[in-house]
Amino acid sequence: MTLALADLRRAPTAGVVGALFVTVVVVGTVLAPLFTPYDPLALGTGTLLPPSFARPLGTDDLGRDGLARVLYGGRVSLSIGLFSGMSNVLLLPPAKAQVGWFITGITGPIGAAAALKKKDEKLLEGKSTDVAPPEREKPWAR
Repeated sequence: MTLALADLRRAPTAGVVGALFVTVVVVGTVLAPLFTPYDPLALGTGTLLPPSFARPLGTDDLGRDGLARVLYGGRVSLSIGLFSGMSNVLLLPPAKAQVGWFITGITGPIGAAAALKKKDEKLLEGKSTDVAPPEREKPWAR
């Protein structure tokens, strides 16, 4: 437990604030029935009521509780976000691999033709076409 608190103290403030906000939103939407006794779709008699202790966000023009609508609507938003995130994780890597093969198939021959053209230009100029690879730093040889 102390390790987690030490990591939290070193974390960037904006990241911690963002993580707390997301946690509050997730907990609020998952536990929505505990935070508001009102049905988000039930029509009420008190329309356009101002915020009060009983209804912290007031009511809309049809008498529906604002807080209930926000909390239950967050469930839909979170499910859409989770679905799109999981679909990106599961479906995009194979699609990106296919695009990579396609691009390699197009740019590979173009790159080879450009290299041959460069070699032919050097031959016409009478220069050597042997290109040595650049010397790389060898950290293990120090």
